[in-house]
Amino acid sequence: MPNSSIPSTSAEATEMINGFLGNLKVLISSPAKGAKEIVEHGNFIISAVLMAAQAVLAGILSLIFTAFHLDMGLGDCIKYFILSIFFSLLLTGITFACAMITGICMKGTNDAKKLLNALSLRCIAVLPFTIIAVPISFLFSEFALLLFFICEILGLFYEYFGFKAAFGLDEGKTAYLSVIVSIIYIIAFSIILRLTASDLLQTILFSAFSSSLY
Repeated sequence: MPNSSIPSTSAEATEMINGFLGNLKVLISSPAKGAKEIVEHGNFIISAVLMAAQAVLAGILSLIFTAFHLDMGLGDCIKYFILSIFFSLLLTGITFACAMITGICMKGTNDAKKLLNALSLRCIAVLPFTIIAVPISFLFSEFALLLFFICEILGLFYEYFGFKAAFGLDEGKTAYLSVIVSIIYIIAFSIILRLTASDLLQTILFSAFSSSLY
């Protein structure tokens, strides 16, 4: 099925999902090869769904922390749930724009759908850890935070191979691109926390640290 196709029948949808699962198995056993398959032959619809799912799970984690660990009111819980989803999608958009501009400046291939597939590789790495972190966060908030940081590192690892396949760059240029994108991501993430959620993050980290002492 072409990368840009939208399934119109259940058979096509099944084929699309089976193709993704096959590429996922390759990604686990051989990250470089699997990333290339997903970027070049994956479906952008699945990529968009993965990003949306990651944003929603981030919102759920935020909701759990605010409701069960920080004892915030319903209004504040809903606010941080919505903000978490919005900023997760915003950071994805910033990463997409930064990677596209940097890749073009480095004379790489200009293909938005391939880049979208490349960014979904981070979600593939992050989602399983986030799913595990959701039930764990009810009891062990500090361990849930640890899982979050671990999966982010793995996500950067997969994303490197995704960028290499999306832009057709050599290893050196891909490394530079990955570093630039990561720096922009960290800066954007820091600014967002500074402007909107720094107090919440500080409270979460303090709560997690305090509970680990007992």
